[in-house]
This record gives sequence, C-alpha cells and structure tokens, in this order.
Amino acid sequence: MVTWNLLELRSPGRKAYELLVCTVVIAFAFIESCDLIHFLTGEFEVKYVQIVFDVIHSHIYLICRRDDALAAKNLVTESDLYGRTLMIGGGSPAALRTVQQRIISSGKVKYFNSADHDTTYVNIAAKRGVCLAPGFLNDHSGQLAWIPFECKETFSCQLVTHKTDKRESLSHFISIMKKLYSEAVAVPL
Repeated sequence: MVTWNLLELRSPGRKAYELLVCTVVIAFAFIESCDLIHFLTGEFEVKYVQIVFDVIHSHIYLICRRDDALAAKNLVTESDLYGRTLMIGGGSPAALRTVQQRIISSGKVKYFNSADHDTTYVNIAAKRGVCLAPGFLNDHSGQLAWIPFECKETFSCQLVTHKTDKRESLSHFISIMKKLYSEAVAVPL
C-alpha cells in the first residue's frame, strides 16, 4: 500500500504551498545545536535546487455506496448532490475545499465534518452521506463507487527530487509510476 501525505508549507508573508508526498523522510543536519532553534523560529530557510516530474493530474470523484442511485451515473454534477448530505474536512486540499464550499454555498445540500478519509469510508458505508475526494485516494477495493465529478479543479501529483539526481533508476521509477497511474481506475478522467 502506498501512503500519500499532503503537506502544507507556509512562511510568514508568503503564499502557502501544498505538496503531495509519498512516504518521504526529510532529514536536516545542523552544524551547531543552536542552528535547530534558528531553523524552527524561521530565521533559517531551506534552499535547494530541485527538479519536478509530473506524474499524474488527478480529478475529483464522488464516493458513494454501490447501491446508491448516483453509482449508476457516468458523471456526477453539483445538482445531483442537491438534497444529499456531503461529508467535508479530514484535511482536504485547497482545490477540494473550493469545490466543497461552492456546493455548500448553494444552500441545497446538508453537510458535516468527517475527521479523516477512513472515517469518511465508514460514514458512507453507514449511509450517512457521500463525499468528494481526489481520484488518487481510490483504494480500488470495489467496496464503494467512485464516479467522476464535473468540475475544473484537479490535483497535480509530482515527484520532486534534487536537480543533480541523475540516477537511471529514478527515470525508470517515474516511467513506471506514469504507466501505473495512466492505467488505474479513478485517476484519469
């Protein structure tokens, strides 16, 4: 199982960035013990030269029970959710929060906060509501239906590495990732 984490990087007076990372460990070596304090208080910045590889662009999907009427649709629209209960929260990325807020602001859906994605699955199974999620979160278990949701928002999933990383194995890894995701259900639209 691959674990993806969404990190939000913020710096005072600067734009916030969201990064999707896959089991990445970042280790910092500090020359002097006081350097850690300076780094944590924002006096030091981490600067490095990077190269970015686009892996996939994931779309938003509606997750519902397989016996839900929406599961029979090929594409779900905002109006299909009117009169339904939508689960939100659980660390949703900015693009997804934008779509959720647009739907909620219509005043035509009920909603409640779900603590995390696993809890959301349980709530869907218990018929408490439906959820919108990035396609890359699809567990492919077949227990729930994942239907493409009509919206312009997508998620760019990238692999970021150091600019001097010229390993042949990295090129092979990127090719494999692109191939796997291009063939996966609930990732490309």
